Amino acid sequence: MCALWPGVCAVSVFSAQVTGKYLYSSRKRQTKVDLLKTPYMCFALRGNAKNFLRIKVNYQDTYNRSKNIGLTLEHSARFARDKWSYQCLNLQEMAMNSRLKRFIKKGSWIKLFEVEVPEQEAVHETLYVDEVAFVSEPLYVEAERPSVLESLGILVSEVRVTRGEGNRRAFNLTLQSANCAGKYPLLGLVSDSLNATWMEELRTASRASFSIAGGEAEVERIQETNQDVIGSWELAIGGTTIKGLSPSVSASELQTVIERSLGVAGVQVRSGDEQESCGERKWHLEWVALPGRQELLVPSASNLLVGGAVNIRATREEAGSIVHSRVSSQFFSVRRTQPHVSLTVRGYRAVCLGKCSFTYTDTSTPRLTSLSATRDADGFHILSIQGDGFSDPNPQNYSVTVGGRPCAVASVQLEEKAKFKKPSPHRSRAGWRPFPAGSHPVSLSMQPAGYAHQPTPPLVYEAPVTLASVTPSRGGVGGGYDLVIRGDGLPSTSQGGGQRRVRGGRPLPSHGRGPWLRGVRGAAWGAGKADVIVAIEGVATTMKGAFSGSASVTYNLKVSGFSPRRGSVNGGTTVALRGRGFGDDCSLLKVTLGAAMTCEVMTCSDDLVTCVTKRRRVDHVVNSTGTHYKYGEGYAWAPGSLHIDAGDTVTWSWGREGSRGPISTPLYNVFQTASPAGSTYDGAGFHSGPPSRRGGRRSCPLFGEGGAGVASGHDL
Repeated sequence: MCALWPGVCAVSVFSAQVTGKYLYSSRKRQTKVDLLKTPYMCFALRGNAKNFLRIKVNYQDTYNRSKNIGLTLEHSARFARDKWSYQCLNLQEMAMNSRLKRFIKKGSWIKLFEVEVPEQEAVHETLYVDEVAFVSEPLYVEAERPSVLESLGILVSEVRVTRGEGNRRAFNLTLQSANCAGKYPLLGLVSDSLNATWMEELRTASRASFSIAGGEAEVERIQETNQDVIGSWELAIGGTTIKGLSPSVSASELQTVIERSLGVAGVQVRSGDEQESCGERKWHLEWVALPGRQELLVPSASNLLVGGAVNIRATREEAGSIVHSRVSSQFFSVRRTQPHVSLTVRGYRAVCLGKCSFTYTDTSTPRLTSLSATRDADGFHILSIQGDGFSDPNPQNYSVTVGGRPCAVASVQLEEKAKFKKPSPHRSRAGWRPFPAGSHPVSLSMQPAGYAHQPTPPLVYEAPVTLASVTPSRGGVGGGYDLVIRGDGLPSTSQGGGQRRVRGGRPLPSHGRGPWLRGVRGAAWGAGKADVIVAIEGVATTMKGAFSGSASVTYNLKVSGFSPRRGSVNGGTTVALRGRGFGDDCSLLKVTLGAAMTCEVMTCSDDLVTCVTKRRRVDHVVNSTGTHYKYGEGYAWAPGSLHIDAGDTVTWSWGREGSRGPISTPLYNVFQTASPAGSTYDGAGFHSGPPSRRGGRRSCPLFGEGGAGVASGHDL
């Protein structure tokens, strides 16, 4: 819409009372306001408003990217509660003096696409805005005479004019009030001067005649303005009737009353943004916590009083629904009381064309009653499980687990006791070795019946632990050597609760190795014999006097030579060590070659050990928390230098990952250079990619020798 000012185009004109959030809002590119061409926003405002304005603009940043930014702009314009004030604000100048100047590219566009309504000084005050326009030059408006309607406290937001039916010289005028004021005086027609007595007469008159240019003109009041609504109204909701609601009840008050009356939380009520006429109220209600379609509300206006008819109604804007998860074909099938077997292939459920029902029954389910166990000459654990309902003599149709471990079924014996006419007791035999000590639950399954019923309490097998030997059987009282304990029932790993105690109950750390335990004793004890105690899952056993502590122990251990004497810095070299007293248990041997190398033992005998070297690689971490002497924190790496051996890994981290605190705006990347003094990428080594401000990491293993270097890029 273009106003009638020369060379000025008004982008938007608003009605007097602005009830929405924005003076101007447009996301379309062609309707955004170019502040370089029309920098001024002119508008009329009545009411006490705060001296700042919130806007949003689109601009081009220093990296040639299109960006949006929200700005809060302070201004010096002043407004009054009972007086219209016309102001023009230079939004371009105000925006360029804000934080926008830190990001905008020189010569960039500034496109305005949102202006919020100014805030009131007080919450309950009302602001009126009119004649909003974006122009190239500021406009100045002066009132020629006071407004008669304004002196009566009437604000007109809209005037509609239509021609009368059947008479083209007749016009119908409708005046919309912005502040719902009544008692409009009758309009008068004058050609010269105003008769002062007319105002009092026109206040109450419903018809009047006026002489205009030798003719007669008649003015008639067709309908008076509506009066404000008084009284109360009712609302039937959720089976409850809420009475005594005020016509001007706020959204938050209505929400609280509804939630308290229904005894629920999750009803959201908000006021309508639009108002079509004076006295009109709108509330929008949403069931946010109760899914599905809800019963429509029923309001009643029986207790409302007003000069005219009161129309109150409730309409459904959107029906609620319940979102169901992925629907399968079974969702649409006929409900069945019996369980049915279903088959799904790649998310598609097969259709049942025959009898697919499945019946659960206890008539053929075995019942367990007791358990007994023995050990045979070979060390096997033999379990005998007694119970009822073992109807199949074939061992292949049975499965037994002890502590979750499968147990091979050796035989099934069926014995009938017809005297009691009860399901006959049966016996199942199962065995295996080796098995860790402790308490292990026992379960039995017979096909096709399934798992057997357990007694109360369920069957549990208490597996014992036995000790065969302790190596070495004697040692010095100072400690610091390994013990190997062999026996049965020892766990494959010490993490299952296994523990060894040597004399006086001192625990030793353990390492599971098949049918033996290996440990390193941490503390010393006095000379003499000591008991070895092994406790596993509550099951314990003791070897009396199995270990002797002596203050004088001699070991014949000697290394006479080794080869080769040189090897790769990256490891992988086989080394042979010669000497005496190595023993034949490789698990007791440990070989190191300085602080940087270990040597894994491969073979061993009393006079020869072979091992393979393995490098202890180090992962070095460099982050962006260093401090530059000029630019400060975040513009230098920490640490600044590293000693790196071949095979080590270096990890650079920056941004959110590498910084311990907030930093400004540097960009980071790392890359390999042709020489230590180089600052450009050599085109062959590692490269972390383009400079980035976001948190990043780059890890790279370094091998071999040479003069290559590493450089980093900063955008300072």
